[in-house]
Amino acid sequence: MDKGLPGRAAIADLHEEIKAIADSSYEACLAVNSLQYKTETEFRNTLKEIRRILKTKGLLLLVVPSKEVKRSTAHTGINFKEDELENELKKHFNIISFEPDAEGNFVIMAEEMS
Repeated sequence: MDKGLPGRAAIADLHEEIKAIADSSYEACLAVNSLQYKTETEFRNTLKEIRRILKTKGLLLLVVPSKEVKRSTAHTGINFKEDELENELKKHFNIISFEPDAEGNFVIMAEEMS
């Protein structure tokens, strides 16, 4: 449904398709339980790429699984320790909020670091 709001959105395999996106193209990036399915190196590289495509002060909303929570279902991919994830994010972003949710994920709002 078109609401007449300015902007554009893209749904993509961010790990690969992000490389073709021009610098400073987006005001925000939303990644919910999607970046942890590759290797830790690919995760770090994707964070760098997200920072590159965000406009100055652009926002990242990131949801990733926590290593500290026992899960009732099998999970494949990377589970994150809070301090390791926070340290990695601080290399590229100013963290606005970093909170656990009821399902064992970290929910992070961060701002592009100019």
